[in-house]
Parts: sequence; C-alpha cells; structure tokens
Amino acid sequence: MYPLVLGNYPETDVILPITCCDGCASLLLQAGELPNEDRVTVALPLVPLHKRENRQLWEDKLGEVYGHRFRDSIVFLVFLSTLCTTIEDLVDGAIQSECQTLMPSLEWCCRELSKLPGISTMAGLTPVGSPLLGVVNDTMPLQQALRVTFQGFQSTIHQSPLLEYPIDGFLVLVRLAGLMEDVSPEDVERFVWMRLLHYLAEQHVQLQKKAGPGEASTALQNLVNKQTETSNERGAGIEAITDRCYAVPLSALDGTYLIPSDSDILEQFLRTGSPYSAIADTDKYHAALAVFLHLMATLTEGSQQIWDDGDLFVKLQYRADKLCRTEDGLRDIFFEGKLVDEKGAVRLITAAYEVAVA
Repeated sequence: MYPLVLGNYPETDVILPITCCDGCASLLLQAGELPNEDRVTVALPLVPLHKRENRQLWEDKLGEVYGHRFRDSIVFLVFLSTLCTTIEDLVDGAIQSECQTLMPSLEWCCRELSKLPGISTMAGLTPVGSPLLGVVNDTMPLQQALRVTFQGFQSTIHQSPLLEYPIDGFLVLVRLAGLMEDVSPEDVERFVWMRLLHYLAEQHVQLQKKAGPGEASTALQNLVNKQTETSNERGAGIEAITDRCYAVPLSALDGTYLIPSDSDILEQFLRTGSPYSAIADTDKYHAALAVFLHLMATLTEGSQQIWDDGDLFVKLQYRADKLCRTEDGLRDIFFEGKLVDEKGAVRLITAAYEVAVA
C-alpha cells in the first residue's frame, strides 16, 4: 500500500486556506463554517508533535476529518500527502494569493510530521525484497528515511523502491525531500530523472506485452535512428542510410508510444518543479536520453519477451555501468545524466552496439 498517494483525491482535500488564533478557531468551530461557507470540522493546534499527547490529539482530529476511513497507523502519511497537494496548489496559484501566508504553516507541519518515528515503514519504502528493508525501521523518522533514500542510494539504486513508486506518491516524496535541509536539489533532480527513465522502460515493456517484442523493437529503433535517402555513386538508384541519434530531447518522445498523446505523465512530472524543468527545458539531458534509448534498443532487440519493467531497468543500469568501466572518462547516464555530452554519447552508443553483436 502507498498511503502517500491518497492526498491527491477530492475526499482527502481537507485543508482550509486559513490559520488563526485559538480564540478565532474556537468561534469558527462553533459556527461550523467560514464566511465563504466552507465547512469547518476540526482545528489542528500548531503544537510540538514530539509530545505524545499532542501527537494523539492530531491523530484523533485527523481520523475524524477523514471520516475514519484510514488506519491510525497511516493517517499522518495521508495528511502529509494532503499537505503536499495543498502546497502545490499554493505554488501554482490554484489557491488565492491572499492565502499565501498559509505556506509557512503547511511546511512546518510537513517538517514536524517527518520528524516522527513510527511512520517510515508504512510509507511504502520497504516492500518485500527492498534493500531498505533492513535500514528503515519503526524508530527512524521519515526525514531520516528520506535522507537515506535520496542520498545513500549509490549501492541500492538498482532496486530502489522509489523508482516503482506510484507517480502521485513519488511526487509527494520529492516535495518532502525538497523541504529537508540535508537533501540537496541535485539528489532530488537525479531521482526525478531516473524515475522518468523508469517510466520509459515501463512503456516499452507494455508495448512488448501488447504488440509483441518484434513490433516494440521496431518502434524503438525508429525513434533512435534517422532514415535519410541519397543517390548512390553512379546515380543509378536511391539508397537508404540509417543515422543514429546522439541527442534526443524529451519533447521528441511526446506523442510516441513512450509518451502517448493521451497521457498526462509529463504534466505529472511538471509538478516536481525545478527538477523536471532542468530535464525538459534545457539540453543538459539530451545526450543521456539518447544513450538510454539506444541501450534499451540493444537489450530488447529480437524476439525475447520481457515481462518485468523493474528487471529491464536493472539490466539497463548494469549495462551502462559496464560500459563506463570499460570506456575511460565516460559518465554514467543514470547518476550523472546531465554531465553526458554528445561526444560521450557517441562513444557509449557505439560501444553498446558493439557489445550487443559480440
């Protein structure tokens, strides 16, 4: 279960755009509504949550406002998801500008809840088989679990649960990580990049299952290669020449089977803010994206059916790591995607096809 997904639904949109003193809160509760006729159910006091009685008070109040639809053990995680969704609405201007004073209170709530022990293991970071299973425990605050997940991933990234986390919940984790002082913007950007690559692998596996490995392979080859026609030397006919693409902007995939025109996935990633902008609005990742697509083309070429996108993604990472170790001076497209230039892409892609035919 992924409770951090749940704050994106209308029935969990429970935060009213107002903070007030205790006296006003009491009056509003008695009235049962705001002047704009929004219904008031409960008021949460902004008190330190490390005290047991305060934490229990919040848990009881949130259980009430959510109609006791969720277990007590995940109610704080659901509320974190609701908080992040509300913060996003504030940033996007979906909530009126006069309510911007609410932002510091919402961010304070996120930080306070993230300091609490006992909720990390319920956040979906430790599914069966996860390398974090023996690291994240009931005594670890969520902010520490996020730090381990976003920073200490070099040895565990191949099986990181974040890469398969449902996109709505992944966006909540990204926003929470962005509020933590010891999680750098570079770490967050790297994970957004890798989650995007994982999504592309998911789409390729889906096409394999739907249309077969052969058609999926052809579709991918058509994306990573350009066909040009030229007259032969004697002028007796037209020859088709295949040129490999060594830089691919994300926009070039829009409308293809990897990013279908009816999909809102790019809008979802756009919600991460600056991490996605660095990927989509600059040319920093164009070479790395081309390498990734060519790697996937070499690994999935032929008639072999791939059933699990997670397995495919792990194989892609191992292949990329192997190429970087055998080719001096090359950058890893997963960990250092924005540092891969077109010259490096040419070397990596050439090496990938040489390995494939060896």
